[in-house]
Amino acid sequence: MVSETKKKKIKLLAIIASIIILCFSTFFLVSNTLSIQKSDNTTIIEREKLPSEKIKPKNDDIPKKIGTVFPILDHSYFEQFVKKDSSERKYLDDDIIKEILKDIVRRLKSYEGNLLFDYNKINDQHYILYMRYVNGANSEEKNYEIFLE
Repeated sequence: MVSETKKKKIKLLAIIASIIILCFSTFFLVSNTLSIQKSDNTTIIEREKLPSEKIKPKNDDIPKKIGTVFPILDHSYFEQFVKKDSSERKYLDDDIIKEILKDIVRRLKSYEGNLLFDYNKINDQHYILYMRYVNGANSEEKNYEIFLE
């Protein structure tokens, strides 16, 4: 029969062997992970070193025409913003410009880029709204003429 001390030695050797196996497997796992990360970094660095004319973005072959980003306005919607004075004469004020801008921004067909606007009040029945959409080198302009008939 195996003595108590031999059993303890066998258990101790089994624990030590398990720890050694665990250490080796951890070492190989970490070294493999680091080598994969290093190869990924090398690939990225090599791409960065390429001359810019050799790198062609995917969208380069697509024509850079934006198309129209501005919506078509329905005049019947904006009739609710036409005001009347005490003599029942219709007139426009700056509130209609705010409502038109809200409607245009809400229905704009592209949300990238900048939208610039200005307006000119010709009289209390006539406004001109100037819009310009800029996205990088592309831009589009549209003027909306708002008037009462």
